[in-house]
Amino acid sequence: MQNIVAESYRVKAHLIFDRECLFKRPISQNNNEAREWQGFIKDIKNTIRTTSQKQKGEIIQTIHSVQNKIQIDQKNLQEQFSNLNDKFEEIQQTNENVLNFLKRNLSAKLMKADLMDNAIHLNTSGLNMQVKAIDKQVKQLDDQFKELAQGLDAKVLKIQDEMEFIRNSLIQLLQKNNQ
Repeated sequence: MQNIVAESYRVKAHLIFDRECLFKRPISQNNNEAREWQGFIKDIKNTIRTTSQKQKGEIIQTIHSVQNKIQIDQKNLQEQFSNLNDKFEEIQQTNENVLNFLKRNLSAKLMKADLMDNAIHLNTSGLNMQVKAIDKQVKQLDDQFKELAQGLDAKVLKIQDEMEFIRNSLIQLLQKNNQ
């Protein structure tokens, strides 16, 4: 049954083509194959051109919006990364200042060690506890910074993967469009 229907459509298409060839003449009088036809075929060509131009415009608009979003995300990530770097540098500077201060205090106290042996012993044990607490804080801050940096690296890699996917998709679309 399907073969009969398919055959009838094929015969009708062949008859329409033959009729178009008989009643429609090409606009140019050349007999080359690249000539323009009047009527039905010309309408089909115009429809195809219009549709492809609309699709091309929509694709370009989508690409631009995605690119803008990616650029905004990249700027935000760069700002966050620079803020984290600034905070980390501030923390390092503060730690260095505190350590320098503690070292100066410790030096001064050691010079007085001959006179006050017992008092210095108590002060140095207190200073050692402060240094250990500061070291713990520094380690915690370093760990937090490393975690934040790893999170940012993962986001950057994700964005790069998305950009690569978009680029590959665009290449495929353009290749299909060119064919």
